[in-house]
Amino acid sequence: MFAMLGNEIKIKNEKTKVWLAFILLLIAPLFSWSQQQNIPLNHQFYQVFERALIQQEEVVHTSFKPIIQSKARAVSTNDSLLFTSLTMKSEKHRGFIERKLFYDHLIFVDSNNIQLSIDPIMELELGNERIEDPRSNVESYYKNTRGVIVRLNVGDKLSIESSFRENQAVVPYYIAQRASFSKTAYGQGRYKNFKNGGYDYAMASAYVSYSPIEKINIQAGHGKHFVGEGYRSLLLSDLAFNYPFFRLQTEWFNGKLSYQNMYAIFQDMNRVLMDGLNEEIFERKQAAFHYLSYQPSPNFNISFFEGIIYPSLDTSGNIVVPATYWIPLLGINSAVNGQKKQLTTTLGTNVSWNLFKRLKLYGQLSSRNTKIKQFGTQLGAKVFLGQSWTVHLEYNKGKNPINNNYTHYGESLNHPATADFEELITGIYFHKNRWLSKLSYNKLKMRKYQVNYIDARQSFIVNPSYNLTLSIGVQNRTVDLPYLSAAEKELPLKKEIVSEYAPYGGVINSTYFYFSISTNLQNKYFDY
Repeated sequence: MFAMLGNEIKIKNEKTKVWLAFILLLIAPLFSWSQQQNIPLNHQFYQVFERALIQQEEVVHTSFKPIIQSKARAVSTNDSLLFTSLTMKSEKHRGFIERKLFYDHLIFVDSNNIQLSIDPIMELELGNERIEDPRSNVESYYKNTRGVIVRLNVGDKLSIESSFRENQAVVPYYIAQRASFSKTAYGQGRYKNFKNGGYDYAMASAYVSYSPIEKINIQAGHGKHFVGEGYRSLLLSDLAFNYPFFRLQTEWFNGKLSYQNMYAIFQDMNRVLMDGLNEEIFERKQAAFHYLSYQPSPNFNISFFEGIIYPSLDTSGNIVVPATYWIPLLGINSAVNGQKKQLTTTLGTNVSWNLFKRLKLYGQLSSRNTKIKQFGTQLGAKVFLGQSWTVHLEYNKGKNPINNNYTHYGESLNHPATADFEELITGIYFHKNRWLSKLSYNKLKMRKYQVNYIDARQSFIVNPSYNLTLSIGVQNRTVDLPYLSAAEKELPLKKEIVSEYAPYGGVINSTYFYFSISTNLQNKYFDY
């Protein structure tokens, strides 16, 4: 099949052809099997896919992530190398140890319609922080993650994935303060204390993906999602911990219209009072998300989003959700129940426009609880220069309420800011063969303080089958804090400042140097 597709490749110059072969071959294993597996949520990984997609005349809805391989497969019509077989048969002439270390899955079984891969998950990181903060007495940091990821395909319609991670970590001081405030380890779940100042936590993910026909995909599992084309999302982000979900994707009118419905269960970190005979459970809430995406041409997309959260279990007992919760029509919940105080409603739109096969413009508008005063805006651009460079620029601005219920495990389901914010994100990325480079700068203003964050990283992909990557980098974070009076420290508006940062004001500067070897299959956010 791939040979037949390869005969259709039309590339005018050989240099471009060689470049595509190198770049797409490296990311091919994560797309492989061309079936119903999700493409991992990884921003820099998606940039490579966007580069290939923007140069082709194919309609692919990409703003509700993760997208599945069968939907992204349209890219392979002009270059079959994007979906090369996982076995990477061209490398079989190499020795067994060399293939397992640098090319192949740890375990791979291909038997007729059954395909199975098993790979390790790891993150071994050593770091050193230089910080101008008298409260921090730790200088050496580390992360130690061990786990496994299993992928199974049964035919070309059913795919299953399961992964587990066990972690111990001692993290830079500001991350430790944030974890103490949210009771969660930066999107990785609840933690318990580990040795002196460390954290012990685990995360499990799994899903079943089934497409009875080409235009329908059904998923159920425990994972994360992201809505948008940028680095941040004002609608739904993958910042918080995993959650149980059911997701239905359908396409209409030759694929120009995509409609998605997702139901999820979130929880807060507050316990439900019980009779004392059993351990108190956490307060839970149910969510419904509806997303309508219209793409009349390969270069333009406009989408409409509705997300509504109902408290379903709190200290007063079970709360029955209204019948409209189950109606899979965008706007019904907001129209009927949007003004109820116990609900949290997010409405918004997402727009993207590709120009000159090099420039991607995108943006978002969002409104919380149908109130203009809680309006959020995003404007962004990605420029794909030459064959390896990407320049990214993004601006976000929004108003978050003090008592924000759009959360899961104590962390935000959209932008990480816990107050009114304004943010500028810039980045330069390089990707050639197995080399990855990143230089980014974030400037975040939130009420009366400002965070400046610089991240420089050089990486080398050791094994592309499961994205095993060696990295060395440095992160610099500067926080400009206001001087608060005794009375101001007690105000609700200042609690997030007092709890996470020094209350005495001034500038706190920290620089973190690190070296790591990790399987980069998810996004982690430390730049706020």
